[in-house]
Amino acid sequence: MLAHMEFTSKKITLVSIPRDTRVEIPQVGFTKINHAHMIGEIGGGNHSGTEAVLEIVSDFLQCDINYYIKVNFQGFKDIVDTIGGVDIELPAPVKLTFSYVVLDSGNQHIDGDLALKLMKERFSLPDGDFGRQKNHLLLIQSIVSKLLKPRYAKELPLLIQQVKENIIDTNLTVDDILSLAWAFQGMSQENIVHIQIPGHSYYAQDPLVQARVYYWIPDEEKVEEISQKF
Repeated sequence: MLAHMEFTSKKITLVSIPRDTRVEIPQVGFTKINHAHMIGEIGGGNHSGTEAVLEIVSDFLQCDINYYIKVNFQGFKDIVDTIGGVDIELPAPVKLTFSYVVLDSGNQHIDGDLALKLMKERFSLPDGDFGRQKNHLLLIQSIVSKLLKPRYAKELPLLIQQVKENIIDTNLTVDDILSLAWAFQGMSQENIVHIQIPGHSYYAQDPLVQARVYYWIPDEEKVEEISQKF
């Protein structure tokens, strides 16, 4: 997910890139975009995986990426639990495939464990990964709006220390994160805009798995329009 932050208007634009998006990776060929991290990591470790993703996403959306942060699943759970859980409104019930739990539609309060399971769920959703992206937005909107309230903004240094060990890779300093939080303090959820990549389904041979696999083929004209926003 790519975030574009406008300080004057206090607006954040989030771009979700489908995991199955077909892109060209140097020395590999056309494959899924979510293979980029694995390829980079195999070649040079954790940070090389990060750099590979940054390069591919930057090339795909034709924009510079100034900052990045990579957090593991435990870090996400800890953030949600540290702020006392989050409130979300689901448009329809969601069956959490591997935990025998169904989240009802409507307003509800969930803890870090359920938030993580909802963030990962795609198998039970009618629109699969695209439905999961929409749930990502609900969770991010709730987390960000809560963190930017004065009460929690004051606790950010403590929160960062608590999740620091679960931040796998970043070029943001603690001061950078605090500065961003103060700059966007008081921002409403409506100022978090979500964009999904339009395109169509396609099956083709993959050079890594040596089999025909499902791809998402992005609409190049629409992607160009999205790129112009940055």
